[in-house]
Amino acid sequence: MHTGSSLERQECKALQFHEFVLFKMEFIQPFKATNTAEFTLEPEGDGTVVTWSMYGERNFLGKAMGLILSPDKR
Repeated sequence: MHTGSSLERQECKALQFHEFVLFKMEFIQPFKATNTAEFTLEPEGDGTVVTWSMYGERNFLGKAMGLILSPDKR
């Protein structure tokens, strides 16, 4: 049984070498949604710090589910 989200389409919208990558992501499950994912790269010592964020519009049901199923509280 598939219980995760289903990414239908992903498109690179912007790229700045050694700085960031921006993606448009379209999901079909569990709810239809279009979001933006951003990876920001920052040099630190001999490595790189990668910061990931995802944002987009949420309808009422999406907001309610976000209160119950916060991905930051795992």
